[in-house]
Amino acid sequence: MGAANADTGRVSADASAAGRQLKQRIVSGIVLAAGAVAAIWIGFPVFDLMVFAASILAAFEWRRLCDLQADKTSWGLLVGALSVPLVHVIGTPATLLFVSGVALMAVVVAALLKGKLVWLGLGIVYLGIPATLLIDIRLSPEQGTAQVFWLVAVVIATDIGAYVGGHAIGGPRMAPRISPGKTWAGAVSGALAATLSGLLVIALFQGELRLVAALLAGFVSVAAQLGDLLESAVKRHWGQKDSGTLIPGHGGILDRIDGLLLAAPAFALLSFLGLFPI
Repeated sequence: MGAANADTGRVSADASAAGRQLKQRIVSGIVLAAGAVAAIWIGFPVFDLMVFAASILAAFEWRRLCDLQADKTSWGLLVGALSVPLVHVIGTPATLLFVSGVALMAVVVAALLKGKLVWLGLGIVYLGIPATLLIDIRLSPEQGTAQVFWLVAVVIATDIGAYVGGHAIGGPRMAPRISPGKTWAGAVSGALAATLSGLLVIALFQGELRLVAALLAGFVSVAAQLGDLLESAVKRHWGQKDSGTLIPGHGGILDRIDGLLLAAPAFALLSFLGLFPI
C-alpha cells in the first residue's frame, strides 16, 4: 500500500514538474517571439544588434559546451566568429570581406590542428555564417522584412509542429542515438506546420497564396530539423543535456536557434538560385 502511494506521489510530482516546465516554455516563447518580431520589423540597427547579441551568447555557450573554458586561444577564434556580424553593424563591405577572410583562415588553421581547436573552428562556421546571412537578408529595403518573417515563421512552426506531433502521435524514433525524443511523426508534423506557415506569411505580404512558398517551406523545414539534430549530436558528444540555462523551459540560446543555424543557409541558397517568391 505504501509503495503504491509512493509511486502515485512520484507520478503526481513528475506531472506537476512537466506542467511547470510547459508554462515556462510558453511564457518564454511568447517573450522571445515578441522581441524577435519587433526587431525584424524595425530592422537596422535593432535587428542587427539582436543578431549580434545572440551570437555572443551562443558563442559563450558553444565554448562551454565544447569544454573550452581553459583554452586561451579560444578567445581569438570566438572573436573571429563574432566579428563577421559585428562588421555588418559598424563596418563597410571591404572591411567585411577582410574580416571574413581572417575568420576563414582561422577555421583552416584550427582544422589543421588537433584536439579542441577543431571545435572552435567549427564554431566560427556554425555561428558566424548564419548570423551574417540573417543580417544580409534583412538588409534589403523592399523584401528583407517579409523574407526574415517568412524564415523565422517557418522555423518556429517546424519546432512547434514537431513538438506537438511527436508528443501526440509518438511512433518510431527518428534518431534514437542522437535525440531519443524525436520521432518521424514529429518530423512530418513539423514539416506540415512549416508548409502552412510559409504559405500564410506569403499570403499576408503579397495578398495571394503561392504554392511554391509552401514547397520551399518544406525544404527549409527539413534544414531546420537537421540543425536541431546537429546540435543534439554535439551535445551528446560532449555529454550535455542543454547548451545553457538562460531561457526558462528552453535551455540555452543554442537550444532555441539550432534550427535557424541551418535554415538560414538553406534560405540563402534558395534566394541565390532565384527560387524564393518574394
